[in-house]
Amino acid sequence: NNIYTVDFIMSFITVFGVVMFLPMLSHIQVVFGIRVSQISWIPNVGYLTMIIFSTFVGKIINKVGIKKMLLLSLMLWIIGISIEILAISNLHFNVFISGRFVEGIGEAFIFPLLLSMNKAELKNQGNDVAADTKASPILESLVSMAVEAQAISSVLIVGKT
Repeated sequence: NNIYTVDFIMSFITVFGVVMFLPMLSHIQVVFGIRVSQISWIPNVGYLTMIIFSTFVGKIINKVGIKKMLLLSLMLWIIGISIEILAISNLHFNVFISGRFVEGIGEAFIFPLLLSMNKAELKNQGNDVAADTKASPILESLVSMAVEAQAISSVLIVGKT
């Protein structure tokens, strides 16, 4: 079923986005020429944003719908990574942190959305009619763009050192 594929890919993207910076912090510090106290903002901004914004997801899902919210969260995630790539290219640390904030908003929505999708799928299991949770071609292309953007970001960071 497509929902389990989307589940796996979205969970992987979120976890990868959260932890990918940890082994690269020393490289990022060299690239931007910043102090250790400043480098700690990279994971902290992501974590704090995820904590704060994940509390609003339930109410937004009820108003907008799961599929639209999943697309929105992926777009925010991609926009955040794109901002980070631009910041690395132009060596602007504050812009990089802003990108991390936007990426964190997208990541904050993903796990509650996946739980809602699974709940809807389990209710419909055994029926031929699936809930509003099937993967669409747009969603699949956004997922592939997100993975590629994350890879580009990693290569740029390592290449700058």
